[in-house]
Amino acid sequence: MNKKTGTLNPYHFVLKPFWGFFKHYIIQSGFRDGVIGLTIGYLQGYVVFMRYVKMWLLRKNRS
Repeated sequence: MNKKTGTLNPYHFVLKPFWGFFKHYIIQSGFRDGVIGLTIGYLQGYVVFMRYVKMWLLRKNRS
């Protein structure tokens, strides 16, 4: 088990990807870029989500 991440739970699959989107789209003013900003915000959240899916799959195959 990775000491830094710990046990994967819904926080990693829901809140962290949402925060990735929110951070780019709202805090960093991605909404000013229109559809491009929305797309980049979506991709930010998607990348975070896929990071934890990959980690979950790796841990699942290891056990």
